[in-house]
Amino acid sequence: MQKIFLVFFLLTTSFVTAQIDSTRERKATIVLNNIALGEAVTILSISYGVQFTYSDDVIPAEAIINLDIKNESLTTSLDRLFSPLGISYKIVKGNRIILRKLLPMLTQTIRGTIKDFVTNTPLPGAIVLIKDSKPLTGTTTDGTGKFKIDHATLGRITLVVSNVGYNTRELDNLLLGKGKELVLDIGLSESVTQMNELTITGLKNDGIPGECLDLTSSNTFSVEDTKRYAGSMGDPARMATAFAGVSSGSDDSNALVVRGNSPRGVLWRIDGIEVPNPNHFATEGASGGIVSVLSPNMVGNSDFLTGAFPAQYGNALSAVFDISLRNGNNEKQEHSLQTGILGVEACTEGPFSKQHPSSYLINYRYSTLSVLDKLGFDLNEAGQYKDYQDVAFKINYPTSYGGTFSLFGIGGKSKSNKADSSILDNNFSDVGILGLSYKQRLNENTILNASVSYSGTRISRSKEVAGLNDGLFAQTERYAKSYTRALLSMRKKITNHFYTEAGVIMTQLNYNFFLRTVNPGDSTYAVVINFNENDKGKTNVAQGFLYARQYFSPSLFGFYGFHFIRFGLTSDYAIEPRTGLRWQMSQDKSLSLAYGKHSRIENLQYYLARDHQAGANEVQINKNLGFTRADHVVLSYEQTLPAKHRLKSELYFQKLYNAPVETDPESIYTTINEDTGFITDSLINNGRGENYGLEISLERSFFNNIYYLINGSFFRSTFTVDEQTLNTAYNSNYSIHLLSGKEFEVGRQHNQIGVNIKMTHTGGRRYIPIDLEKSIAEKRQVYKWDEAFDHQMSNYFRIDFQLVYKINRPRYSLEWRLDIQNLTNRRNAGWYYYVPTTESIKLKKQIGIIPLLSCRIDF
Repeated sequence: MQKIFLVFFLLTTSFVTAQIDSTRERKATIVLNNIALGEAVTILSISYGVQFTYSDDVIPAEAIINLDIKNESLTTSLDRLFSPLGISYKIVKGNRIILRKLLPMLTQTIRGTIKDFVTNTPLPGAIVLIKDSKPLTGTTTDGTGKFKIDHATLGRITLVVSNVGYNTRELDNLLLGKGKELVLDIGLSESVTQMNELTITGLKNDGIPGECLDLTSSNTFSVEDTKRYAGSMGDPARMATAFAGVSSGSDDSNALVVRGNSPRGVLWRIDGIEVPNPNHFATEGASGGIVSVLSPNMVGNSDFLTGAFPAQYGNALSAVFDISLRNGNNEKQEHSLQTGILGVEACTEGPFSKQHPSSYLINYRYSTLSVLDKLGFDLNEAGQYKDYQDVAFKINYPTSYGGTFSLFGIGGKSKSNKADSSILDNNFSDVGILGLSYKQRLNENTILNASVSYSGTRISRSKEVAGLNDGLFAQTERYAKSYTRALLSMRKKITNHFYTEAGVIMTQLNYNFFLRTVNPGDSTYAVVINFNENDKGKTNVAQGFLYARQYFSPSLFGFYGFHFIRFGLTSDYAIEPRTGLRWQMSQDKSLSLAYGKHSRIENLQYYLARDHQAGANEVQINKNLGFTRADHVVLSYEQTLPAKHRLKSELYFQKLYNAPVETDPESIYTTINEDTGFITDSLINNGRGENYGLEISLERSFFNNIYYLINGSFFRSTFTVDEQTLNTAYNSNYSIHLLSGKEFEVGRQHNQIGVNIKMTHTGGRRYIPIDLEKSIAEKRQVYKWDEAFDHQMSNYFRIDFQLVYKINRPRYSLEWRLDIQNLTNRRNAGWYYYVPTTESIKLKKQIGIIPLLSCRIDF
């Protein structure tokens, strides 16, 4: 019986399928000329021998139809008739057709401002087009340089912006979603000659003549890059580890090792203002932490520079992170909510008034790593770091007389506690930044910038562990710094191929340090205070810069200038020349050469170190310590290739000198190898170092829903102390990065599935071996200093993976994101340490696999 039923079912199914196929292939010739849709449906029903089923609200029966069908199949005729009307159909049971109303096509608004790149002057009459749109969609800017395109179809778009006398610019593959309007501030660079205009593609400026002051060693990234790069966790610093010559200090830190330099050489700027370390769980003297205090919701297009910096950047040796905060939407209120394993986040933005173009943007985030800890994931050192929260805001207020005020603030708090061999170890890290800037066009060719800011950090630690002779070793540290800064600069365009800018920056630095170390179990080490127990004071830093940017010919562009810096505490100063030249060999090839002299003020505690002698006055032993200095030279070659590819190679050489080293001739200590902390021994500026290498990158920008970046860096990093040349702690010799992603568009509403992956392979860490015999004898960790940095850990390898699903709905967009850190669960080597209880040396490994799931809604 079952066999008979199965045969009957198969025969019936085959018959129905054959009927449907036959119906689809029926052909007819029909002329529908100015007739109502309801009547047209009846004519098709008779002509093809089919029956339509639908409700009255599905089709606009009175709509007038004009359609000429010449010997066409049923499906072709149905597509031509119903698709333009947003009606779908399904053929069932041979000759029955069910009509349904499609969801409306979702659209969004694109708007913004087109300005002169140099003077910020609005450009009226500029043309803005959506490339390859059908029909061609676009608009022109009004008298204030503003443009607006309504009802743009969701998905990936490319904007083409042009204006007479300016280079045409293409902004590729911008993502247009339902949750937020796309608001852009676009700068155009003036053509050297109107007959020699360029077409500039992409958001990246580092390959564009004259578009960015740094002609070499620069990368421009967008907020979308920060979110899209696998392993970045929305952190700009972690995202930057995908660039050539850049690697992370460790899995549990976002500190950046750039071209073999210490992470402490990184300068952070936000909206043009120098700021202290903007990271959670920071330690004293470090430039990184676990994660940035800046949410991706706040960040706009930003720059990351890795060598031979232009003249406006000072107090940096290895890299510059120049972050721009975006403005809030000044026409419409928009909101975002996000929740996930790491915590919750909320963002809101909008206009203060419909009658004024001012706007606000506010973001709050609370996160915790304790959830992952409780789920059993081994976070290594990061498992000690529990909770952090931050808040940020920006207010943008254009005035009626052409100026613009901008007020922003950032605050972050984090706390951690360690629970290994310690009885107590609590750590707190706070950072706060408040900045007010004013920008005014004095005339069509001159722009004035002014800003004041107040920022500060507070890092504290309370620790109690078992000391010598079973005594209680107690240590209390508190380091508070505040910076009051004022900046004034003026930029003037002399001609369309020459402009100059000059500025001054004044900083007052206040400090309040407290450090006490007590070990009652050791009578020879009862109380040690490395500098004043409660050291308060203030000092100042003065900086100035002057540079010019010039086209010497349509194919030859350059900049030249200098930076000045003076440190009030030591009266040390430096005049630093900077210059760069780019030769545009052809439309797709360029060769650039840049040079810069750079200086950096060391951690303040070095200068405050005192020698405490019994019965004698204390002596500030490092009051004459000077800057660490460096010369950078970079040679760069770039070539654009078909299908949005770009090849870039750079040769660089960095000569470091004047680095602090200990006066003890037996010591190899130098600040070149330090990424955090300080010592209070006597130091002199006798240290030297060299970093040189080759970087090669092949990049395909986001095109046809796919992108990738492949780069390799091969380098050597050494330092010299007392005529002895050694590897630095950061001489891993090579780093290779592979970054790639693919996006799939799903459905009529342009939903998207994104798959991203990142592979990192670098040489192993350099380390100082532990002397086991001496460690056992002295019951503490003792190093073999004569073998310092001769040995390397095993090579580092890691893969990060990301899966994103974005859903568009009429009133909101929803995003699910799965970010898997260390997909293969490879536990890379971390560091060696001595275990007194077992009298052995063990290897601490880095973080294993960590899945991070989050959900975000924009509305």
